[in-house]
Amino acid sequence: MRTGRVLICRQGRPENPIAEIGAGGFFGELALLDTAPRSAQARALDPCKLAAFFGSDFLSLLETETKLSNRILFQFARHLGRRLRGTVL
Repeated sequence: MRTGRVLICRQGRPENPIAEIGAGGFFGELALLDTAPRSAQARALDPCKLAAFFGSDFLSLLETETKLSNRILFQFARHLGRRLRGTVL
């Protein structure tokens, strides 16, 4: 996300937010990794400027840019790990 803030909450339950993400953060990464239905929704708290990455583009990047895609996947893993630690502990 380039600017703004987004509230992440469970589908249909905005009264129980999971996270608030600001500029420099990202969300929706699970949609790049699997095809399961969305587990959460994003709601803009402020006007936002976002950068989107589509699944087909991501898969193409994984196949053609090994070094870059390894760095991205490592960051995804670290990010998901932090989220898991925050929800499990």
